[in-house]
Amino acid sequence: MRSWILLAGALALVACGEGESSDPPARPPSQVPPAAASAPESAAPPGSPDPQSPPARPVLADGAALFRARCATCHGEAGDGNGELAGALNPRPRDFRQADWQESVSDAHIETVISRGGPSVGLSPIMAAHPDLNPGQLASLRAYVRSLAR
Repeated sequence: MRSWILLAGALALVACGEGESSDPPARPPSQVPPAAASAPESAAPPGSPDPQSPPARPVLADGAALFRARCATCHGEAGDGNGELAGALNPRPRDFRQADWQESVSDAHIETVISRGGPSVGLSPIMAAHPDLNPGQLASLRAYVRSLAR
């Protein structure tokens, strides 16, 4: 039974585009072009996103859709902490637009709060966990939260 569930999940990911990659397959070391072979070890591999550049639009679009579905009710459509349920919550939801907060937390911290909930890091027990998000969804949602900074 478990194998059928795993197969169904894998098929769903492929159908949604989660399992697909537009990157060409990696070349064996013997086929690496000389320029790439002489690149400094600290350089990102060819085709890798620049860590200093903003996330790609599809990632942000996926993150925005997840945010609207899972977060906006409390955190607001704009990520300002003023969702329709915010007034009834104590403490109020985080305003993701605050640059000082954005600078004070790591990507790993944001992903932990999303996946494990507020209590996992000493925050509000009202902040629900979302353990069902796969790593790609979690990264997209985190990237979207980061994009809300003023």
